[in-house]
Amino acid sequence: MDVRIIRSYRYASPGKFHALSQRLGKGLPKVWSALQGGNPKLQSAFEEMLPQYDELYHEAQLGSIVAKARRDALQAKLTELMDEIAAILETAGFYNRELLLLSGFDLAKERRGRTRPKSPAAVTSFLQSKQEGDGSGEGAPPSP
Repeated sequence: MDVRIIRSYRYASPGKFHALSQRLGKGLPKVWSALQGGNPKLQSAFEEMLPQYDELYHEAQLGSIVAKARRDALQAKLTELMDEIAAILETAGFYNRELLLLSGFDLAKERRGRTRPKSPAAVTSFLQSKQEGDGSGEGAPPSP
């Protein structure tokens, strides 16, 4: 089964986005060293924005309209960075799934169920009539 990152943070409320960003702030430092091909500027930009977002999130809870607007703008920038990080992690996670688990992102498994082939209605009705005995004597038990 293939594991992928759920990008629910794109449409998350500020509270849920804040919780995820704090979780990523704790999880991603464990993963950065394994992402040798990752973008170091991406890492530094993300790590600089997290404390700013945390501060603006708490400030906006006090009801400041200006703080809410700044928080929303920073949330949009963080979302773009998280998209890039998720793409890099999914690529690296193809070979090492532990990276995805340690990162802090929400994960989903792609499930591919086996579907049974459906028989056409004509074949089904023919088989049912054979089982019930259609009077031709083929399906009826022999008489003693």
